[in-house]
Amino acid sequence: MSLAAAKDFLNSIDANRTEVSKLMDAFNYETGQWDGEALVAYGKEQGFDFTADEVKTAGEDLFGDELTDEQLEYVSGGACCCCSSSSCCGVAAN
Repeated sequence: MSLAAAKDFLNSIDANRTEVSKLMDAFNYETGQWDGEALVAYGKEQGFDFTADEVKTAGEDLFGDELTDEQLEYVSGGACCCCSSSSCCGVAAN
């Protein structure tokens, strides 16, 4: 298991709706926290081997430990998964 594998996993996530949807299943909207074990399980499905602590550290290294306004809008349902816009892809945000 490695921090490098966790970073590779996070960098491998693309704007594909299926991948993003699966990834977002690991986010608890009530607490604003990620389920590390769910991320580990999803990473294993994708061929990556890392621990919950490693993916947390990788996320903090790559993205910081707080969400940007754009990221907050996305996880709150206000943006399209593929371009972070509330009205792209012909889909208006609710």
